[in-house]
This record gives sequence, structure tokens and C-alpha cells, in this order.
Amino acid sequence: MKFKFTPKNEITIWYRLKRYPQAAIMSLFLVIAFTYLVCYGLNKIYPDLNLLDKVFPGKSVRYHFYSGFQGGTYYTIGDAIKGPFANEGDSLVNCSTKGGYENAMKVIIQKNSFGLIQEEIIHADDPLRKNVRFITPLFLERMHIFYRKSLFKNCNQPIQLSATTDPGILRCLSDSVKGMILGPVGSGTRILASYILTLMGQQINTSLKTFPKYKQVDMKFREAFGRMLSGQDSLIDILFYVAADPIEPIKSILDSTDYGLMSIDPSMVVRLNKDFNLSLRIADFKDKYEQTDDVSTIGTLAYLIGSKTIRDNVVLSLLNKINASKDTIHSKLIGHNSEYKLPLNEFGFFNSFSDDYMSLKKFQWRELAAFIFSVITLFFPVFRSVNRINSILKSWSLNKQIDDALAMFKKSTSENIGLARYQVHEILSGLREELIDLYGDGILPESNFTPLMQRITLHLEKLPGDGKVKHTQEVKKEEINNLLTA
Repeated sequence: MKFKFTPKNEITIWYRLKRYPQAAIMSLFLVIAFTYLVCYGLNKIYPDLNLLDKVFPGKSVRYHFYSGFQGGTYYTIGDAIKGPFANEGDSLVNCSTKGGYENAMKVIIQKNSFGLIQEEIIHADDPLRKNVRFITPLFLERMHIFYRKSLFKNCNQPIQLSATTDPGILRCLSDSVKGMILGPVGSGTRILASYILTLMGQQINTSLKTFPKYKQVDMKFREAFGRMLSGQDSLIDILFYVAADPIEPIKSILDSTDYGLMSIDPSMVVRLNKDFNLSLRIADFKDKYEQTDDVSTIGTLAYLIGSKTIRDNVVLSLLNKINASKDTIHSKLIGHNSEYKLPLNEFGFFNSFSDDYMSLKKFQWRELAAFIFSVITLFFPVFRSVNRINSILKSWSLNKQIDDALAMFKKSTSENIGLARYQVHEILSGLREELIDLYGDGILPESNFTPLMQRITLHLEKLPGDGKVKHTQEVKKEEINNLLTA
């Protein structure tokens, strides 16, 4: 026997949503949870996408800016931009460090942090690079090798290091130079200086068959600059210093005439890059100081780095603060002298990042629209799946109630069989009405409805007795009469 039932009104999605709000809410929750998990997973695989930041914006946070030693270029920048972001709840704290590698490690460990670092501190193939975001170069830093002029007065001029350095210069470096300052351990200056000293030591050993006699002196740059400017210090013969140009301490030392800047020939730069797998640039000091037009050196880009989780809009706000603070920064570095080419004007760091950000921003509405469309599209199959699961549970529940009713009838005795028959008939009739309602509402598909309806009808027809269902009171009265008759 096959039952055909056609609902009087067409069943629509909107009708089902109103009829079964619990299933709709559960479906929406599942879609949002699934979307969040997908975004979270993609963020782990592709951190630069920042899908969670776009879909689920974060709250205001406090960022740390790891700069460098007090008085240095990095610290000066951090000091100028510290404080709250414009029109936002975020704020920035300037943190003093030794610079260099320490900045990278701090940014890796501390969430929501920024830092400045020379690009050569972490090589392109260094695994640590995967844990930090290289945002944009801010300016070019140059290697300054100060030498005491009196120690090299008998050497051929200019004083220059190259792939084949003049033996006379090597002799002065080996025999005359006693004290050498490389900067704090872990700093960018010390790391780059160690590469240069390695090649210098090899050249001295190969050319002069000896080893250099100089000693490294641990001294802060601020103290070293003060001693060099005093004109009475005999401890500092060579000083390595990587910094932006121009800055006032370097200008003052060059004006004192006691120290000069050693030149680094391009051939030396090529050798350094080849031997140590670096990407150093050939640079000069043109338009930086009056005495350095003929001096060449090595250059490395100072990069703004940040935590991998930092949002692009926060980066843009920070770059905007740096760009807006350029005059303040330059005034602290060199006193705003317009005749020099100032460091933060060498690259259009803000415009470059801003252009990229705005081009991506144009697609954010499309991304959001695509996301909403995906949620809506995903909602209906999930809602259908929830309804399907619900129909399976309903079918199971109806079958269980039929089984319970039949089990109750089987346990009846000859004394109460009439009452049991009546109760089972009522239960099965009620289940049949419920089944028809579920099928009419579209909750139960025909594949579930038909066998259930056949089962209920079959058991109703097979109930023992005359087929006439009596009221409960009539059944009780009949049982009493039977007892009296007996």
C-alpha cells in the first residue's frame, strides 16, 4: 500500500525557517563556526591573508616598538612616534634595546610588536625570517669606518679597503691600530663589522704573513663619540658604526679633523656578498657631509618589521606616524639642515605601502560580499542537512514509540486487554496524525513517511477485537460486568 499526500500549500524555505526556528538557528551557528574554522586554518597556512582580521575585527591593543640604544637613530624614531594612534584606540610604546638581532627576537617573541633591523641581520634563508614580517624599508644605512688620521699619515691616500687592499694600509691596520670599537654584541654594526674584519684578517695574513694586533674595546657609541670629540683620547683608533646619514655626532667628528672615514671599494662589497651570502649595497656619502664626497661604503636597508599577526591598517597607521614625524626626527638627528639629503626622504616608504594598501582595500568590499554570499549559499545546504538529520531522528523516535506501544499491548492480560487495545489505538492514531503533519511540513521525506504510515496502518488493522474502539469508561464498565457475571 502506497500513500500519496500532497500538501495544500507549497512548502517554501521561508515557511520552514518560521516553522522550525531551532533548526535555522543551529544551521546558522554551524555555518559561522565552519567559516571561522576555515578562516583560522587559512590564516595558519597563509598568514598574510589576515582573513580573521577582515571578518572578525580585533579590539584596540598596545603595541611595542623595539628600537635601539638611547641616542641612536632607531631610538630617535621610536621616541618620536610613541603614544596613541590618530583616531584609534591603539597605542605604541618605545622600547630601548641593543638593536640588531635582539630586535628581531623581541618581535618574534612578543605579539603585537614592531622593530627596526638591518636586512642583513636575518638572511633570506634564515628560518627566523618565517616568524617575522618584513614590512618595508625605511631608509638606507651606511657603514662608517672611522680611523685616526695620524696612524695612516704615511699610507697612500685615500685610505680604502678593497678585495686587494694596499699593503701599506694593511701594515698600518696590523701594527699601528690598537683599539677598535665594533658596537654592542648582537648589534647590526658588530655583525657587519665582523664580516669586514674577517676579510681584513685574511688579507693581512696572506700579504704580510702575520696576524693583526688590534683589540676590540667594549664601549657604548655615545661614550665613544664623546671621547673622539675630546681630542685627547688615544684608545679609539678604529670605530665601526652603521647608521643613517646625516646625523650630528658623525658631522661633529668629521669636522674635528682628527678622524676620517675609510672608504670601502665596490670590489670589497662584491667579495663580502660572495663569501658571506649577503646582499649588501654599494653606497656613498654624497650630499651627506662636506668632507665625504669621494668616500664609498657598503649600505644596508633599515627595515620596519612586525609580528606576523599585525593588521595592514595598523601598519599603515604606524607608517603614517613616522611620515608625519619626519621633521621632528630629522631635527633631532642633524638639526634640520636643508643642505643635506635627509634619511627618511630617500625612500617614499609611506606612499609605497599606502598605494599597495589602498589597491588591496578596493577588493575588501568584494571579499566581504563574497564571504556573505558564501555564508548564505552555505546556509541552505546546511539547513537541509540539519533537517535531514532531524527527519532521521524523528523517524527513529516514531518507530520507537510504535515499538513501545506494541510492547505495552503484548504485556496486557485477559482482564485489561480491552483497555490496552484502546490505549494502543489512541497512541497509533496520534502518531499517524503527527506523521501526516511532519510529511506535510516537509520534515519527513516520502522515503521515511511511506514505510512508517504502512506500519501504523497495518498494526491498527491487526489489533484484536471486533474492530470497534470503545471509550475508556465503557471498557471499565464491561470489565466490571464480566467480574460480576463470573
